[in-house]
Amino acid sequence: IRQLLQWAEDIEDSREFMDVLKVDLYADQVHVYTPRGDIRWFPLGATALDFAYAIHTEVGNRCTGARINGRMVKLNYPLRSGDTVEILTRGNQKPSRDWLQLAVTGRALSKIRQHLRNEEREQAVEMGRNLLDQELRKFGTSLKAARKKDELRAAVTGLKHQRPDELFASVGYGRVDAEKVLPFYVSEEKLEEARRRAEEDTPDEDPAAMSLTGLFRRVAKRRGSPVRIDGMDGLLVVFAKCCRALPGEPIIGFVSRGRGITVHAADCRQGLSLPPERRVDVEWDADYVAPHAARIQVITVNRPMLLADVTKAIGNMNVNIQKADVRTTETDRGHITLDVAVNDTKQLRLLINSLARLKGVISVDRVRSA
Repeated sequence: IRQLLQWAEDIEDSREFMDVLKVDLYADQVHVYTPRGDIRWFPLGATALDFAYAIHTEVGNRCTGARINGRMVKLNYPLRSGDTVEILTRGNQKPSRDWLQLAVTGRALSKIRQHLRNEEREQAVEMGRNLLDQELRKFGTSLKAARKKDELRAAVTGLKHQRPDELFASVGYGRVDAEKVLPFYVSEEKLEEARRRAEEDTPDEDPAAMSLTGLFRRVAKRRGSPVRIDGMDGLLVVFAKCCRALPGEPIIGFVSRGRGITVHAADCRQGLSLPPERRVDVEWDADYVAPHAARIQVITVNRPMLLADVTKAIGNMNVNIQKADVRTTETDRGHITLDVAVNDTKQLRLLINSLARLKGVISVDRVRSA
């Protein structure tokens, strides 16, 4: 009963609370020990990550691994009855969305979700603040000036928010268009002039269609971006390392709070798990040609000079090797993992085919995950 009351205090969402009951209350249990000999009970299948959050929220948020019975293990280690568990932490560690796949207990899952929500909100606040400031500077003012004149409160109250950070977060999330804030600081004459200029530049654009994508179309642009959003090029983009998308394959984009657009391959499982409201339409810029990072793994027989042959074949295709990891196995096989810089999927296929033809090469595969 005491545990149920604790869960009720920790978990705000009633659906999450019911999930906790289903996962924790009716599951088989295992018992493990802290280094001091205190006993802790967990549902069968719970991991070292669950143990960390059971000790304390900050221990869970900062954990990097565990020592079970004196042996180093990863966070996804399944606890077994009788284990003695010591959690290892690091000050700059923080939860990631992948942790939701490692935790089992309701407390751990709730705390991880809570941290991710708080982190997203902080990023949305920063992003909204920057967007508003950028829009205001177009009209000769700024958020700093608005604060000094105590004008910010008018916009906060007028748009039905309690605090400035709530307004910034709404803009960052795309719930409030930055243009709705401008009338509180900019005269109607200046706004009308700006609208007229915009209509002359883009006569077919529907002002009512402005959305989160529209906000990003007005972010300060840089020349030479490999990706276009909504027909606009030069936007700030970051390529996700979980799938290593390359020109020539379908891609999807997601708003990353405070970081612009993160690009995933269209079939990336991690990308598809992100909230759909953050998705934006992106496409490769056909006129932009530049190297992109790709990873390949070459399995070979263990023979002299084979590595030299591999690097020579790559050099003959004018492809740069950014990183290499070479090792042999107990079965006398060579494993060569290479990070290379290629222009697109076509060049990567040609490279893979070239390496596959070398004597002693068993297989060549593209590695998508980082």
